[in-house]
Amino acid sequence: MVSIKLKIDFFKDDLKLLTVNGQFFPEQMSSRLFMPKEDVANKYQIAFHERFHYLQYIFTPYGHMKWGANRTYSSEILGMWLENNLVTKKKIPVSEYLENNENSIRVLCSIMMQDFAKRLSDVTDGIALTKEELKLLGIDNKNDLLPQIKVNGKKYLSNGLDIIESFAKYEEAILAFLVENKDINDTINPDFLSPRYYVVLYYFVEQLGMDRLEEFPIACELSLCFSHLPRANDRASMVNYHPGWRFIKIVEFLKDNRPEYNIFEDESFWQYTSQVLKECQFEGWDELWKPAEEYAKQCDLSISQEMSRAIHYKKKHPWCLTYPMANPKEFTGEEFNRFYPLFTITDNEVFYNVAGVNQNEIFLENEIQSVVNQIIGYKSKYNLYPNSIQCADSYYGIKSCKHWIDGSCDGHLCAESEVPKLVMDDNSNIIDGCMLEICLNIWGTSIREIEIGNTGNRIEFSKLASKVKEVKERRENP
Repeated sequence: MVSIKLKIDFFKDDLKLLTVNGQFFPEQMSSRLFMPKEDVANKYQIAFHERFHYLQYIFTPYGHMKWGANRTYSSEILGMWLENNLVTKKKIPVSEYLENNENSIRVLCSIMMQDFAKRLSDVTDGIALTKEELKLLGIDNKNDLLPQIKVNGKKYLSNGLDIIESFAKYEEAILAFLVENKDINDTINPDFLSPRYYVVLYYFVEQLGMDRLEEFPIACELSLCFSHLPRANDRASMVNYHPGWRFIKIVEFLKDNRPEYNIFEDESFWQYTSQVLKECQFEGWDELWKPAEEYAKQCDLSISQEMSRAIHYKKKHPWCLTYPMANPKEFTGEEFNRFYPLFTITDNEVFYNVAGVNQNEIFLENEIQSVVNQIIGYKSKYNLYPNSIQCADSYYGIKSCKHWIDGSCDGHLCAESEVPKLVMDDNSNIIDGCMLEICLNIWGTSIREIEIGNTGNRIEFSKLASKVKEVKERRENP
């Protein structure tokens, strides 16, 4: 192992220090690299960091559950919006239904509650719930949701994103050391990073010492291995199924115990991790993977097949996430390298992982999620016009559509837009057209039938409750 000497004499709260060179999008299982494709090879650390986030999702039960939950919420919301007996014109966002009839208010409430459930499932990632949402859960203080750790004498609320980012940064640093003998402190440098990239690493070192550093990525991985998403209003559920709480419990166990293991032996890894899970009173490996395996079997999708392959690979190579570079032959091998983000966006090109997942399936999933986000009122940072719907390419900034490239469409549509025409071959295969309009047609509607308001307008629960009360009173006193 590398002897790493991290400085723990410095702690910053200022998140503005972070320089963003890449992003990972869990909902699309995709990454964005803020660089032209020609620079990716030289900036391999950034590319690997974002790819490692994909590995974190596809090689942990947590990632599988998040993927499944997101697809379920998206499908439910889309189904409610498309409901046949909704006796009003289709509207985006749903806040436009606020002044409408009782039936549309009911649909509005259903969609908003689904979105609320989705936001609750995202507490594992460190999402900040509003005061109003916390009040609905019966929680007075947001600090009660998350565990508090102390690093160099300073208190810090630990969330799942801290585990995910510190884990990825650690692996990125190890790769840079192996590739070019780069000092690990150059990669994990608090002078230029947000605390989320190093705070749990520093906590681990303070609690266990530098000589236990090689166990840090194991603690991170096990923090992401649980069979249920936590309920934010249930303390026991949060402690068992929230990455931050789990990480602290694992560290507390390791402080008083030193299980032996050999990172190059599969059985040794299983024994070590199984002991930690058992002693922390967490579920064992068989129980952890069961929900993910069952969900993957239910979906007739190439992505679900890819998820199943990932589970199979993880069981065959249990150390592949904690120590991906431990076996160079495996790390550079074809089997491991099929596991890449579904697509990667650079400044001048989009690369699709068509070896593992059907590209048309990726297109359809992106359209579903972008439409659902706009139905709720989540505005894209790429939105140019407030009263238009964006296709997935425009909404996520992919911009690989031929019509965007040739300048005939900027990805923003409304009822009056000139939509690229659908073209099909003799076998009824779609060879051209607007993907958004194609999907809307498949779902039984059209851009022509949608009334579009301010797409960035989200409704507060207080306003929704007030309207429901008004409708109720009108029904009781006609």
